[in-house]
Order: sequence, then C-alpha cells, then structure tokens
Amino acid sequence: MAHIVEISDGVLINNLYRMLYNELGEVGFRDIFVEMGVATNVKMGEIGADEVDKIRGWIERQNTQDDEKIKLLKSLEKFRKISDDKNQFENQLKIVKEIYSLVIKNMIIYAELQEVLKPLTDEGLIEKLEKFQEHALEVTGFRRDNIVHQFRVFMLGCYILYEDKDFWVDHFRTDLTKIFREKSLGNLKLEEYAKYIDFMYVLAVWMISSLFHDYGKVIEDAQKEFKCVKDAYNEVINNLPLLEKISFNIPLSPGNSIKLSEAEALLKKNLGTFVDSDIFQIIEASRGKNAKKKAERGVEKGEAELSHATVGSELLNYLLTSLQQTGSGERRIFYYLLMLASCIAIALHDNQEYFFCSSLTQLLVICDNIQEWNRITVIGNKEEMIFPCRRIYIKLEGKEDRGTRTKIIQVFIPYERPEDIIAQEIFKRRFNPEQIWRKNVKALKAAKDERAFNKLFQGGIELTVHILFNHSGDGCRLKIKYDGTVEYQRTNIYAEFLE
Repeated sequence: MAHIVEISDGVLINNLYRMLYNELGEVGFRDIFVEMGVATNVKMGEIGADEVDKIRGWIERQNTQDDEKIKLLKSLEKFRKISDDKNQFENQLKIVKEIYSLVIKNMIIYAELQEVLKPLTDEGLIEKLEKFQEHALEVTGFRRDNIVHQFRVFMLGCYILYEDKDFWVDHFRTDLTKIFREKSLGNLKLEEYAKYIDFMYVLAVWMISSLFHDYGKVIEDAQKEFKCVKDAYNEVINNLPLLEKISFNIPLSPGNSIKLSEAEALLKKNLGTFVDSDIFQIIEASRGKNAKKKAERGVEKGEAELSHATVGSELLNYLLTSLQQTGSGERRIFYYLLMLASCIAIALHDNQEYFFCSSLTQLLVICDNIQEWNRITVIGNKEEMIFPCRRIYIKLEGKEDRGTRTKIIQVFIPYERPEDIIAQEIFKRRFNPEQIWRKNVKALKAAKDERAFNKLFQGGIELTVHILFNHSGDGCRLKIKYDGTVEYQRTNIYAEFLE
C-alpha cells in the first residue's frame, strides 16, 4: 500500500543511489556499493543514517581524482550535508556545479547519447550560468535561484519516474507517436522508433529537460537589465540598439556567438520538419502569449519580447542539433527526436495551458511547480526563502480499470511564515501563493478549450496538490483528473479535521 513520503534532498539522493545500483550496476556502481557494505540496503532503497555513515566513510578513504563515479557520490554527499542550510547557498551552488556534468557523464549509458550530450558536460557550462545568475541576484530587487532549483527538479522527477518506470516508458513511447511527423523520419515507422525507448532513454530526456529548463533566464534577465539601461541612459548614450539586434554568446557552446534570431529560426526549421503541426502552432501560440505578458509589463513596442522558456528551448536546440554531425542517418534522426522532445517541454513549461502536449511536459510542469523546499530568493544582499517551505510530502499510487492505468500523484506543500519583515511583505503582496495557484488553475482549465487537446492529451496522470497558506490552516486543493478536468477548492485543514 502506498504511503506518504516526506521529500527532502536526502530522500531524493537515496533514490538516485537506488537507480545507480539497479539501472547502472553493470557500469560499476553495483561494485562500489558492494564494497561499501550497503548493497542490499541501496538495492531496496532502505538507506538510513548507518548506511549514509558507511558511504561517507568509504568515500573519504578513496582517491577520487580519476574516478568519475566516486566523484559523483562524493558530491552528492557533500550536498546532502548542507542542503538544509540557507546560509550555505554559495557552497550549495559550488557543489551543484560539479554534480551537473557528473550526472550526465555517469547516468547516460549509451555511447551515442553521450556524444550527443557532450556539450552539456563542459566544465565551464554551469560556471558561466552561475556567473550570470550571480549578477542578476545583485542587480535585481529580488531573484529566485534557478541552478540548485533545476537540480532538485531533476531529482524529484527521477523519484516520480522510478516509482513506476514501466508506466512512464509506455507514456513516452505514446508521446513519440503523437507529437512527431512520420513522413519526415525515413523508412522506419514511429512505432519502430518507439521500441527503442526504454527507461534509460526516458532518463536522458528527463535529464535534459529538467537540468536546463530555466537556461533561458540568462537572456530574459539580460533583456530586463538592458531595458533598465535604456530607460535610464537613452538620452545620454546615443543610438542604443534594440535587443533583437544584439548577438548573444550562448553560454552552453564553446565560443559560438549567434544572433538570437538564428536560434529561433533553427528551432522553427526543426519543428517544421519533424513535429506535428499542432505542436508547432502551440509553441508559436505560447510565444505570443508570453509576448502579451511582457507587453503588459511595459516592454516597449518594437523590442524583442522574450520568455526564458522559449529562449531556453531555442538555445538548447541550437547547441544540441546544429553541432551534431556524427552517426547514421536513422540514428541521428532518433536523437533529434529526443532532443526536440526536451525542447518542446522546456518551451512550454511556464505556460500551463499547454501542459497536455506530452507526458514529459506534464512531468516538468508538475515538478517545476512543486519544487519549493529550501528554494532561495536573494533580496538585496540577503538570502531568504520567499516561499518558506522546508519539505513537501508526496504519495504515489496507481490504479487500473479495464486495462487503463492511471498514476495518482498527491502532493502537500506546507508554506511557512517568513522570518524577515521585508520577506513577509513580499510574500504577502507580490508572491501570494494563493494568487499563483489560482493563476495556474485558470491556465490548466483553459487547456481543454485548445483545438489540439483531444488529439495530443494522454490520460492516465491524476494530480492533486494540497497547499497550506498559513498557520491558521487556510489553503487550497487543486486536482487535475486523468481526463484533464481541473477542480479548485479553498480549504481549511483545521475545519476539515473538526468535521
């Protein structure tokens, strides 16, 4: 019988260890855990304080200089130690920078996929992103961390995926046959390509989508800052260009400098070639909705109106497809599909109205919105949790009715009152959780009005999110049924208890 699990970084790291042992044992992780003396516990996912002590003790006795697997385990344990301490935010970033490339190097078992994803393992990759984030944290009034957040989203998704990996493999295979154009794929049919999808391929696609879903924040932040410069100095500095005329040096590439319009054009070309026309139109519609949001916030007419979701998708697509020239034609097409599946999810992850486009998009929207624990916001020179949340709680179940399987995900998010007075005001006025979740509900309900909903939506995922707003017990309950129907109810847990 399924039970409620308190989600923390430690719990998610333990789940990664179970995956490393059971799914990647043949490439060396099983032997490592056997040598540690914790193999049985890791295999079953029963890792307690004693096992953690054994793991740490064994790691401390090793020379990790040349062993990428031991480096990964060491970094994960370093993160576990300080992940609950908001005063250790800079050290958390430092450790997570190491983990990004180590995760990709160690958890991708296919040589061809390793070659495709090699640009994402560049040592300077996250370091550059951190540099941009650090600057944004300094010059903006407030800014939420994205780098550690993306790693936690990745770990949370791994937890959900691994609880029932066969369910998700089936859904990802169905996605492949729904969202891509068969006539563009050569001699093999989509059903034949789908047979190649196993859990390790699902893991690779999820890794790309989750670890880089906020990558476009770099450009979105640049636009905001450049607009501030124009507003302040346009009368002093002559001929300041429009943002759309500026070339960006893509942080994920080895020195490439391209115009953002080139990345946009390449994504459109790839989508137009491989992706179902409804998906193509949905991404364009999402771009338009994001432009409208920007205009409402005061972006001047004629300036580029950018969203980190669509921009991140364009830049990641540019990196992963424009630079790949190896492999056979059919094999390369298969990898293009994997890359584009990730790009679609990233492009749509902040526009819940289009969550139905794929299971990958659904999973990314879910994990991105419920990853609240220990997430840092910088206000001036202070690091605060604007959404104070130390843990979330999850219950995963499954049911089957007449051959149809449904995955039931229940989540409880207990927000706390911020300690800092300024943070309390921001929490109350600007980042009111109830307003945010009501906005999400409005977007999710709008999904069923989309022309492509019935064609693309996969039933079988039922999500209920319970949110506690304050210590008085006020909250709400959001439920997305297996058919996409959305319900929202204001609640009070104390009143319910008394009933």
